[in-house]
Parts: sequence; C-alpha cells; structure tokens
Amino acid sequence: MENEYLPIALNTYTKDLDKKVLRWAFSRKIIQYKDLKEIQDHKINYFAGYLFPQISKQRLEWIMKCFLWLFLVDDLQEKVSEDEFRLFIGSLNYSGKSKSDFTGNSMVVAWKELQTEMSGTYSASWISQWKSYWGSFLDGQLWEKANKSAEIIPDLIEYRAYRPYLSGVFFSFHLLKGEFNPVPKCESEVLEYKIARWICLGNDLVSIAKELQSNDYHNEVIIMALLSAGNLPEAKKFLENEQQKLKREIDKLSLEISNQVPECHEWLEGLNLLMGGCAFWSNEVTLRYGTYLNGVAQT
Repeated sequence: MENEYLPIALNTYTKDLDKKVLRWAFSRKIIQYKDLKEIQDHKINYFAGYLFPQISKQRLEWIMKCFLWLFLVDDLQEKVSEDEFRLFIGSLNYSGKSKSDFTGNSMVVAWKELQTEMSGTYSASWISQWKSYWGSFLDGQLWEKANKSAEIIPDLIEYRAYRPYLSGVFFSFHLLKGEFNPVPKCESEVLEYKIARWICLGNDLVSIAKELQSNDYHNEVIIMALLSAGNLPEAKKFLENEQQKLKREIDKLSLEISNQVPECHEWLEGLNLLMGGCAFWSNEVTLRYGTYLNGVAQT
C-alpha cells in the first residue's frame, strides 16, 4: 500500500482515552481480562486516533468506543453460530430498540448506550443518515456470516458492494462530516467512492495472511486468485496496480475540488488524514493482520 504521500497524525488525546475506553469496555462486560493483551497488541483504540487526529476529546472518546465495539462484532461473528449471530443482529435495529430476546447481552446493552450518547452529540439529520449506514452494516454482517457458515466463496460483485459498509469506511466519512460540516460543493460521491475503494483494497492487501489462515474467503485478493486458478501473486499485483491508479485519481479530483471551492481545504485535508491514518495503522501499528510490521517481526 502506498502511504508515503499521505499525511499521518495521531490525535493527542489517544493515549489517555485508550485507557479510559478499555475501562469502559471492562465495566460494560464486553471484554474480559483475557482479551486485554490482544486488544493492546492490536492497538484497536489507536485506530480512531489515527483516523481523526483533529477532532475534540469528547467526540474521539465516543468514536473510540464505537470502533472498539465494531471490531468486537467482527470477532464475535467468528465465535458464534449463524443462528446465534442472527439473534444478536436482530437486537440491533435502527432505532436502538430490541427486536428479539437478546436484550440482556452485554454487547447489545453497550450498543444502546452508545446510541444514547450519540443523540446528545449529533444533529437529527446526521443521525438519520447514520442509521441508514447502520442498516447496511447489519445486512452485510448477516450476508458474510451466511457465506462463512455455508463455506461459500463470495460473489466478487456482491463482495465489492458490501465491503465499504462492512469495513466501516462510510461510517468514517460520515463522522468526518459531523466534525467539519462541509458545504455541499465540497462533497463528491465520486471522490468518496474512490477513497472507500482505495481503503478497502489496502485493507484486503494487508490482511491476506490473516484470512488465509482462518479459511476466510472475504478478501478481494483471495476471491480474484480463486477466479484465476489460484494465482495469488498475480491477483495481488493486479489490485496493487488498481490501488495506485486510484490514488492518482483521488489526488487529481481533490485538487480540482480545492481549486474550484477554496473553502473545501479543511474537508479535503480531513479525508487525506483519514486515508493516511488508516494506511499507517494497518501497515505499521496494529498486529491484527499478522506478526510482521514493515517487514520486521514483532514480539
């Protein structure tokens, strides 16, 4: 993944909030002591700090809690049966009210708390759009779990459609909009789609080993390799080239928007920091995708 031409920054509140959010997670019983080393090795809470280096302490705390919760959902999907997972997802409808008897689950209770906190922080219109992304995230989780349970190789077109919602990248764009309130002329669906695609490709490229080890086909490199008689290096190179091409297109489009609407500078800088932070965390910070960072073994 190319990240040498992207800005990278870490929110100054990250270290203190990391401890506070872990205490919150313990108190809500969504993590246990045995989970702590893995979460710390993976630096899960630092992800939010790298994506949003400019936001306030109050908002970063909520986002950090939310992202930790989303990572835990991803892990939960691997640990429970399809029926159990459907019951869990059924407790998380758009309004935050339960649709099943799963209300006592600590993850559901914590999620409801996060939704209540969100209501006091963001506008009604912002929350309405968040709920739309949330519905797509839940649908994607069920789709992915059904594939894994049936040991189905995902359809490539379906995978590309679900991937940005499952990755949380659309959540991230929306959180950024909640911070900067870009004027309509600054917002570009084409730019956001290209950035989302760039981020998702980068994540799939860095997590190949993790997915192969767990026999998980939900990775575009692996899907493409299977479609081309198992040629993994060829599929990887093809998608690396696509990602590099996307980066050039993103740079060109961002420059055009900046030249046409100078007040978009702050919004575009936020998007660049989000891209740089995502790439840096995935490749240089976390152990979530393997035991090697920048080619060096981590112990």
